[in-house]
Amino acid sequence: MITAPGKQWLLLCCIVFIHLQLNAQAWTISQCIDTAIQNNLNIRQSFNTIELNRLNVKQSKNNLLPAVNGSLSESLGIGRMVNPASGVYQTGTVWSTGANLGFSQNLFDGLQYLNAIKQNELTWRSSKYDLDDARFNLTISVVNAFLQLLYTGETIKIAQNQVAADSIQLQTTSDMVYVGKRTQSDLLQIKSQLTADNYALVNAKSQKKIAKVNLQQLMNLPVSDLFDINYNTSVEPQQKALEDIASLYDQSLSFQPVIKSYSLRTQSAGYALRVARGAYYPQLMLKGNIATDYSSAAKQTNTTITNTLENIGYVQGNPSDIVVGNVPQQVTTINNYPFGKQIGDNLNGSLTVGLSIPILNYLQVRNNVKRQEVNLDNAALNEQITRVNLRKTIEQVYAATENSTAQYTSAGEEVEANKAAYELSVARYDEGKMIASDLIIQKNAYIKALSDYLQAKYGLLFNSKILDYYKGVPITF
Repeated sequence: MITAPGKQWLLLCCIVFIHLQLNAQAWTISQCIDTAIQNNLNIRQSFNTIELNRLNVKQSKNNLLPAVNGSLSESLGIGRMVNPASGVYQTGTVWSTGANLGFSQNLFDGLQYLNAIKQNELTWRSSKYDLDDARFNLTISVVNAFLQLLYTGETIKIAQNQVAADSIQLQTTSDMVYVGKRTQSDLLQIKSQLTADNYALVNAKSQKKIAKVNLQQLMNLPVSDLFDINYNTSVEPQQKALEDIASLYDQSLSFQPVIKSYSLRTQSAGYALRVARGAYYPQLMLKGNIATDYSSAAKQTNTTITNTLENIGYVQGNPSDIVVGNVPQQVTTINNYPFGKQIGDNLNGSLTVGLSIPILNYLQVRNNVKRQEVNLDNAALNEQITRVNLRKTIEQVYAATENSTAQYTSAGEEVEANKAAYELSVARYDEGKMIASDLIIQKNAYIKALSDYLQAKYGLLFNSKILDYYKGVPITF
């Protein structure tokens, strides 16, 4: 039977094991991009911005509904005061209750509410495109970091191969020195080259570690030495004919989220100007109200008429002959006024149509219109700047892709030539027909050719993927 501390220890081991397994997996480029987008806090904020803008649209539509409000009041009066029921002064204690229900409906406001709805809808749509643009920019950064890690992986392989070749060459030279076919100077030069290549290997591993850190930080993951990527990713660049820049720019304008976002912002600023100009117009309002009240000082008066027999006279000429008749008597009784009946009897209402005409309000409307005109101009300029920046970016990426294509082809040929020359130099050195310094020069030329080839390869790969994006092609490997 496992004890409670044992269970806790087992659970901790399981968590650590799962964490290690997750970190030890070979991440693909798609997994890196998806994780980075999912964990990015700025993108989460973009979702919040979209939701806030959606609520702004909802509220602007709700502003078309009437405003209905009610109120209740309860008060206690002590001492000399005006009786709310009779209007005369009296001394005592009075409880009063009041209730009110009113509404107001905007009938015309210069179309400000309708234009505000359109303004907020455009802002809402613009924020969605901002989210798409943020995703793209993050994707580009992750792709660049992923390719950089692949690049450092290949540089490590080259450095390891060179160290291995140096070690073999050092052993061969040492044997030849032993039998007198090589000088001590040759041996020292080979040792020096081995030291230099070991340093290059250490530097390559350091660059790979930095590249790992950069990629993990873009993915918003804790930095772990166990993190690694799938180095078997097929990343051979494809050389293909390039479209002309003007055609590429026109294609990009039609779907680029950043262009659509700024275009919608300009339209939104136009409707904001209409909202401001709407304040020049009169406002027509409909208002209604229903109210009632109760006062403990109010009394209910009841008046009744009764007939009583009374002497009303005598017979003419005979005063002793009394005449009796019915005489009406008015009887007034004062009772407490019940709460429910008083509330019902005091019920009253009103309906009002009001027209508010703006004449002079510190020139606030005029100045607000001027500010919105400036905002509209700035929005149009920002849209134009975005279009110009997009054109410049496409031109730069296009030129970089052309250069990378030429460099990739040339570097490939350079590698083949230097490889053949290096292999020939090794054979001549082993035969004693070449000194160590000349072999090292040829070897360094071969290493440089390999380095140039890798830089051209990954430069072309990155630039071509960016260029594909501006054509509307998703970034995939």
